[in-house]
Amino acid sequence: MERRNDFTPRKRGKFTVFFKHSDLKQKDITKEVNVPTQTVVAVRTNLELGREMDSSRMGKCGRKRKTTPTLDRKIKAVALQNRRASCKNISVELAHGGIMVDR
Repeated sequence: MERRNDFTPRKRGKFTVFFKHSDLKQKDITKEVNVPTQTVVAVRTNLELGREMDSSRMGKCGRKRKTTPTLDRKIKAVALQNRRASCKNISVELAHGGIMVDR
């Protein structure tokens, strides 16, 4: 099942069209869009209240990054200096520079 904020733009458009321009019941919309009935109720309520259906979690999903962009560039530079270096060798070389990185 999807979260309400994770609808594709196409599904968002379908909801809008069904609610504003058709006389379909919620049960029919559920079958047509292939989402749970409670989701249809929640989306209809949000549309009636004038709320947007944008994805508020955009770019905030998944695990938090352990490395910074600066550290990523440093790792990439070390790896490009010796393309055949193993992951362990790269981490040892970074450790000599004072940067602690796990394999």
